Amino acid sequence: MKTSIRSLATAALLSVLALVGGCGGGGAQDPFATTPLPPLIVSPGVLNAYAGVPAVVTITSGVGPFQVFSSDSVVLPVTQLVAGAAITLTATNVDAQNAVTLTIRDAAGQTSSVSVTVLPSALLSAFAITPTSNTTCSGVPATALNRAAICSGESGLASVTAKSAGAIVLPNRQIRFDVVQGAYNFVLDQTGTSLAKAQTVLTDQNGQASVVIRTDSAAASQAGLVRATDVTSGNRVDGAFTIVQAVEGKGVLTAVPPSWTVTGFYQDECASAGVDYVIYGGLAPYTITNAAPNFLSLSANGVSSPTSVVVPQAGGRFTVFTGYNANCTGFEAPIVITDASGRAITVTYIAKTGSAARADTQVAPKDIKVTATGTAPNQVCTGGTYYYAAATGFEPITWSISVSSAVAILNRNFGNSVSVTIVSMRAGDVITIVAIDGNQKLVTATLSCVAPA
Repeated sequence: MKTSIRSLATAALLSVLALVGGCGGGGAQDPFATTPLPPLIVSPGVLNAYAGVPAVVTITSGVGPFQVFSSDSVVLPVTQLVAGAAITLTATNVDAQNAVTLTIRDAAGQTSSVSVTVLPSALLSAFAITPTSNTTCSGVPATALNRAAICSGESGLASVTAKSAGAIVLPNRQIRFDVVQGAYNFVLDQTGTSLAKAQTVLTDQNGQASVVIRTDSAAASQAGLVRATDVTSGNRVDGAFTIVQAVEGKGVLTAVPPSWTVTGFYQDECASAGVDYVIYGGLAPYTITNAAPNFLSLSANGVSSPTSVVVPQAGGRFTVFTGYNANCTGFEAPIVITDASGRAITVTYIAKTGSAARADTQVAPKDIKVTATGTAPNQVCTGGTYYYAAATGFEPITWSISVSSAVAILNRNFGNSVSVTIVSMRAGDVITIVAIDGNQKLVTATLSCVAPA
């Protein structure tokens, strides 16, 4: 009986050993070994924080709960006990850059640090919106009492000043202006033809940023809201103004630009151009009159004319066209805009010649006379071939003659040279040979038939 019990115990022990030996294929694990701790990981490791603007540091690994400590609790205060795995930071107002170190500690005693640079935020103040002209469209001249009223189809200026908490102005600061409400846009260029609902500008040496507001033509009376945002910190401020609908054309009649100047490239030559003028204010429709039809032509609303066109609505435009002029000394042409109430303003188109010298086309010989043969009164020049050459820096050259092939034939197979073969010319006949280069420079030579003396 004892032998049987001993055998059973031995078998059981061997079975346990075999089972343990088969696990993991390489020996038994220590049931008393400790599990490695997850490392404490915090991001970002480097952070810029702007005064008054929340910033977040995230704990992505470690043993909670966590604690956080600030090396300068005046500039960057923190709550020591962290709720969850996110640390929200709000720096206090500073006048200059400050370096602060955050230390995060987990329940296992592991630590990690974050380098924080605290920067001053721009405090936006002195937000002002004013009309840029002393308008009377609302019946009351612009004064301190109604300075924030801008008439429909007219312009105003929105300005804001960026300062630090210590009232130090902040130059070269990006300020974005946004249209929050109202029928208006920001003017992006000096000609007043590019408009947008948002515009970012830099503050000047006085910390001031300004944008031009253009209200929609014929806009109904309404409130306009403008938002200015410091791009770096996100601080923002809103401003309000009133859009006043112009009644019975009382708005100031204006056109932009008041003058266009187009300058050619070469000496004694005026360039070909097409330029736009935009009309605001007044009472539509507008009649556009060209005082220099020999130099310019007009186009508006799909209609072209050298003398007069009509722009049907405020905010509409007309185009002035002028062609290339090879013998030009420059000119200044007035264009008259008259609204439906009879008020008129004048804009100007100015053409100026260039300063670069052009390589002239030359034709040689310049003049050839052919002695007539035969007897009077039917003195006839017959036979003979005459050659002409042209030199220019602007290829190709186009050749032509002023008579039919029954009189003379132009031979075109000589590149920059041609020949003219006489078929039948009578005394007194003159052939004009014309050469035009690739820049439309034109010169001529003559071939004439004369009776013998």
